[in-house]
Amino acid sequence: MSRWFFAFACLFLLFCQGLCLSLCTFSYLGRHGQFFELTTHFQPFYFVFALLLLGLSLCLCLLLKPVQKRISFAVLLSVLPAMTLIGSGYRLYPYFLSAHQKTAAGSEKITLLHCNLWGGRNRDRLSFLSLVQKEKPDLVAVCEVEDKWHGLLSTSLKQAYPYCITFPHVGGVELYSRYPLEGEVRLSERGHRPRIFAHVHVGRQVVSLVVAHPPTPVGEAKRLKARNREFEIYALECSKSRDEGLPYLVIGDLNCTPWSPYFRKLLREGALNDCGVGMGLMPTWPNTAALTYGLLPGNIGTGAVLPIDHCLVSRDLTVLEKRVLGPVGSDHLPILVRLALPAGKS
Repeated sequence: MSRWFFAFACLFLLFCQGLCLSLCTFSYLGRHGQFFELTTHFQPFYFVFALLLLGLSLCLCLLLKPVQKRISFAVLLSVLPAMTLIGSGYRLYPYFLSAHQKTAAGSEKITLLHCNLWGGRNRDRLSFLSLVQKEKPDLVAVCEVEDKWHGLLSTSLKQAYPYCITFPHVGGVELYSRYPLEGEVRLSERGHRPRIFAHVHVGRQVVSLVVAHPPTPVGEAKRLKARNREFEIYALECSKSRDEGLPYLVIGDLNCTPWSPYFRKLLREGALNDCGVGMGLMPTWPNTAALTYGLLPGNIGTGAVLPIDHCLVSRDLTVLEKRVLGPVGSDHLPILVRLALPAGKS
């Protein structure tokens, strides 16, 4: 092997390793600016790329002779990717740990389905209704519901879900329920972003629920501030439900992955648990099948990349199941969550 080729390959690998480690390091500075916060969302990529770079580095070192030289370069080329694996792995590992919880006998169960419908850009009007009919959730929460979607949902779901709170709009949110509910649509101070705050009567128990869809944190810096302000409002509403002794949850397209410091702040201040912990990575956006509609044939590219659709629950609710469902024409994949309510609360 040419000495020049080996030197060039080592420098190239070191550059890639350094770039990957830098981005992973920046992700720990998420509170210090919009760029740093954006780097927090790509932890799985840092881990996979670091693993790939480590493998390539070790394969390159196998070409060297003698053995002592091979070991020296293997150690040199393993330091940076190992640091990246530790940094990103620390953020990822909770989502692969078992999170089994015991359910009290006689506890009420409730199933929720959520999807960002993508408004008028969703060309598929029937797949979502078929999904609801198949899964038969107790509550259906949707966002980006404009007038056409509202007309279809309010007509098609009326018989099975007689209780609803609706706000058809470009960024509209709606909630359909088998159980009696009471609540309202609340608008944020900036941008009048809608969210639903409701009490759902499940048997003799009452569950407090927020259906949320905050702004995306890209573009102008004020959008990041607006999203984070929404998180503060959700935490405040959760604390009020906690003071009333009610189990509560937040569900929606939160435009944030679990690795953002602001997401963790929402969990901490709202005394919330992420339903995804222990369930593995469950990316929901972007659904490439919708984004490449007409460009790629069949089922090519039906996966998603980032987990930004969430269900966050109070610590007295037991997570029995969380699943990401199949595509319904939106750039988001739906999620389904099954919960057990705390026994003896009313």
